[in-house]
Amino acid sequence: SNIRYTLQSTGDFDDGFHDTSLRVSEMDFPVYAEVVLPDLTVSATVVPASVTTGTQLTYQLVVRNLQPEAAQAVLVRQQLPAGVQLSSCTSDHGGVCGLASGSPTVSFATLAGGETAVIQIQANLACATADGATLSSAIDVQTESPEEQLDNNQTTVSITSVNPPPTLSDVT
Repeated sequence: SNIRYTLQSTGDFDDGFHDTSLRVSEMDFPVYAEVVLPDLTVSATVVPASVTTGTQLTYQLVVRNLQPEAAQAVLVRQQLPAGVQLSSCTSDHGGVCGLASGSPTVSFATLAGGETAVIQIQANLACATADGATLSSAIDVQTESPEEQLDNNQTTVSITSVNPPPTLSDVT
């Protein structure tokens, strides 16, 4: 896009350079922060929501940049609950999966304005997990770029464990 930003040193906009060949829209920093700076959001789902112990579950994390300016050095972190062990991680838009303190991370060099990235985290639920336990996983996203709206940068998703009693067969 052909957007040029010039920050003014006074509140009356009389000190900026204005090229007459371009349409000029004046804005102060609070407006700039509200309508231009990156605004990252993260949401998550998990399938299945009730997980039988010893089986696999899949977290889907969706990271969006709601504003036109790109977010630089984006990092998504997920804190896996006790009893859930990482199996694999994939991401689109050039996301690089990693591991920090036993939990998955995904980093993006940049997340363009308006872009949405989808991350798939596959994990296994330990057999020793108690029946009916609710296990919550916290997810957050951060960027090195300035970001004014931070209250949508984290979310939590939960599963319920199903641990049926063992079935005995051919017992004589």
